[in-house]
Amino acid sequence: MPTKMESICCRENRNTLSLIPEGGQCVTENRDFTSRCLKKSEIDFIFRVLGTVTRSHTNDPEYNRNLRKTAYRCFTVLAHGYLGAGIRRPIPACAVNAIRQTYPDPDGLYVGFKFAEDYDASDMALSL
Repeated sequence: MPTKMESICCRENRNTLSLIPEGGQCVTENRDFTSRCLKKSEIDFIFRVLGTVTRSHTNDPEYNRNLRKTAYRCFTVLAHGYLGAGIRRPIPACAVNAIRQTYPDPDGLYVGFKFAEDYDASDMALSL
């Protein structure tokens, strides 16, 4: 990860540490993480609910980006519960990497973690 804030380990945060299965080493081994954040059909459904999308976006170049953003939101809720509008927490590097591998950018270009006040509100919404 490019910044120190993004280079956190799931073992460094008590909320994500509690998600590591007994005998496991990483939050990415958690069944809820794999089923709720990495299962494409689940993330696609949640994306459609959040974005009220009814048509298929599988050919849209922004499709995987939207799935990544949705998966990041799902991880945040899994780890911290609902935080409220504009409240963000960095996601551990292991979870970010797993999500990026599942929903890759075709050009390998990714935006790192930003606090809500770091950019315009119009950029915060899911791109539809």
